[in-house]
Amino acid sequence: AGDTFNPLDGITASDLEDGDLTASIKIVSTTVNMKSEGLYAVVYSVTDSDGNTTTVTRHVYVRTNDKPEIHVSDQTFKAGYAFDPMTIVSASDLEDGDVTKAVKITSNNVNPDVAGTYAITYSVTDSDNNTTTKTITVTVLTNEKPVITAADRTVKAHLAFDPMTGVSASDLEDGDISDNIKIIANDVNIDVPGAYHITYSILDSDGNTTEKTITITVLSNDKPVITGQDSSFKAGRAFDPMAGITASDTEDGDITSNIEIISNDVNADVAGVYHITYSITDSDGNTTEQTYTVTVLTNEKPVIHASDLALAFGQAFDPMAGVSAEDLEDGDITSQIQVISNDVNPNVAGIYHVTYSVTDSDGNETQFTITVIVGAQPIVPVDPITPVSPAKPATPVQPVAHVVAPTKEIQPTSVTPTTALPKTGDDSKTSTLLFGGLLAALGALFLRRKK
Repeated sequence: AGDTFNPLDGITASDLEDGDLTASIKIVSTTVNMKSEGLYAVVYSVTDSDGNTTTVTRHVYVRTNDKPEIHVSDQTFKAGYAFDPMTIVSASDLEDGDVTKAVKITSNNVNPDVAGTYAITYSVTDSDNNTTTKTITVTVLTNEKPVITAADRTVKAHLAFDPMTGVSASDLEDGDISDNIKIIANDVNIDVPGAYHITYSILDSDGNTTEKTITITVLSNDKPVITGQDSSFKAGRAFDPMAGITASDTEDGDITSNIEIISNDVNADVAGVYHITYSITDSDGNTTEQTYTVTVLTNEKPVIHASDLALAFGQAFDPMAGVSAEDLEDGDITSQIQVISNDVNPNVAGIYHVTYSVTDSDGNETQFTITVIVGAQPIVPVDPITPVSPAKPATPVQPVAHVVAPTKEIQPTSVTPTTALPKTGDDSKTSTLLFGGLLAALGALFLRRKK
């Protein structure tokens, strides 16, 4: 791409009678675009003196002018290793093909006898004068020991156990030497749960030895466990049967995602007692089933606990004393009680009322009214008056005879009787008792009507 292209270069024509007809060649059509990579066509035509015409199509491939590529990777080897930097490199070009012979080393500080990190830079130029360079890192190592790859294992009792499963060994010079691994200690008892150990050993061609010990844990073949609990909720609420349900297994760990619900008769919209049965199977085929009870509750109103009261005259009165409230869902909601009416006057005898109100978290309100009776004020009794002793009568005098002159007869007159005075020492206790009895009778009558 980008080169100059003459479609007549290299094109000739000849005729048996006319000889060389190259000058008579015509270009019938051409699709060549030298600015874009692709396969194009040029159609040529030539006619001889007898009117015979020949047409030929020529294909032209326009390629990109890509740079050559150097193929080489970072190198690691042990100190003392014979290292030739040209044996690890190759180069290719889209137009020129294999240009490995054109590769040159422009810099190289590698010392193969001394451990360290070095660099080599390669360069190659194609026929279009496109140049590519590439630098690699060369790591020279000391005489490293071989490496054993093995991890701690957990197995189940009574199952087949191969101590070499997952164990390998490699060496920087020797490569994979897993076949040379030896087991020098092994106390595993696959039939008894417990922790055991296996020790492996490997020797490389340089005489370097490596040992590695791993732990083998033998587990019992326990069934999985489903964890959950009975639950309750209010009718009409969303219900997820998997909420709070988990499953675990000694070997498999958390297997909650494998739980299956094998029966479920819960109707979240109808109050009642239902059951859900869950099932879980571990990787060893052990299955556990567990059933929990689900109680769907009605939307009950809260309950206020309070009783009617009788107070002595002047007794202090706290309307919240002894009053509590509870709700099926919210529990104790005494702190939310409100007194919405209270006409009690403990200094005036009479019958009063206190009305309480409480609302639960669902907006259900309950009101409750109690009766409070305040007794009459007590009367202080008055001490009786001490009676006066009558005076002693005087000694009678002998009558003297008199002559009495006759007088007119006196007519009797009517006298209006007066109300008898109370005896000395009487008080008003009788009236007080009558008034108190009246209040008690009224309270009893009110309570009977309330019930």
